[in-house]
This record gives sequence, structure tokens and C-alpha cells, in this order.
Amino acid sequence: LTDNKLGLHFPDLRIPQGAKILSAKLIVAAAQAGNSKVEMKIYAENTGDANAFASVAKNISNRPTLGGVAWDIDSSEGWALDNYYESPDITSLVQGVVDRSDWCGGNAAALILEGTGRREIATFEAGSDLAPQLVVQYENDFDNTDTGCTVDETSYQINTGTSDADESSSSGTVNTGTVSTRTGRSHWSGFNFSGIRIP
Repeated sequence: LTDNKLGLHFPDLRIPQGAKILSAKLIVAAAQAGNSKVEMKIYAENTGDANAFASVAKNISNRPTLGGVAWDIDSSEGWALDNYYESPDITSLVQGVVDRSDWCGGNAAALILEGTGRREIATFEAGSDLAPQLVVQYENDFDNTDTGCTVDETSYQINTGTSDADESSSSGTVNTGTVSTRTGRSHWSGFNFSGIRIP
């Protein structure tokens, strides 16, 4: 961060719409050692589903924001290469996003950092373990005003031989655990999917 704006995009956040945020923080790794004094603020993009950043002029500064949590780092607080550092609590920013009517769990959120001073923050390109992290704790205790909206896609596979069956419509004979099942006028096929975790 050197008198610039930094955008961080977090896709697929599984936080239901209207969930109560208990705590939230940004964790970053230092891309190099440094002890420059930094005065910056963290904003959230004011949208229910943030687009990924693109190499287009003003793609960060033109985005609407909400909040503005101060993160000031004194020169006495030196950073060491590859060490991790936590922001102040940003619960208000995350709450502002998930309370939007167009937010659903599984959508994306973006944070924007703006300020003065110089601290080098590692990006995803430095390694997935060093990429910025958004850590959120929330509770699922909804009241009548919360939708709990989530968007999800998952798949389940039959995992036992007795989970698929084939029945002859003429004799009523049922076979399970066969290599294949048949469909058509003379057969019914049944498939049992267990352990489906859909709220």
C-alpha cells in the first residue's frame, strides 16, 4: 500500500443473508519487511455480489463503498517477511454487506484499502497460503426479518450397492447391487441418495 487503493475480492462466502456477524477480520501476510508508518481505512464494496477486479482504469475507485474502519500502523510495529498480521475488527463492514436484500450466501464480497504509507502485502500470486484471508464468525439464529438466503450447488453420488435398484413391472422382482439398471416401460429404477446436507 503506497498512497494507492488495494482491492481484495472474496468469492463464495457461505454466510446466509441476514446472519448476525459476531466478528470479522482481515489477515494479510507481509511481502517484505518494513516499518513505514501507515494510515489507512478499510471499506466494503456496497453491493450484494462483488465482481472480480479487472485491469481497467478506476476499477477499484469507481466502486461504491460502505463503512471505513481505520487501520493505522505505527513505525514501531515492524513487519517481517511472510509473517501474518490482523486488521482491526471489521464486523460492521461484513454486516453491512450480508444485510443487503440482494445478498445471498455463496455470493462474493470485496474489501478496499485506501491510505498513505508503505507496507507490502502478499497476494495470491505469492502462494495461496500467503493470500489475504477474510475470517468471519457468525450465528445462524434468524428472526422473522431474516431470509437466510444462500446460493449453493453440490452433487452427491450413490455410495452403496443397495442405493440403486431395478424392478420389473411384470414380475415385481427387485434387483439391487447390479452393474446397471434399466429404464423403459417394463422397468422402474430407484436411486437412494443419503447424507444430503441441504438446510
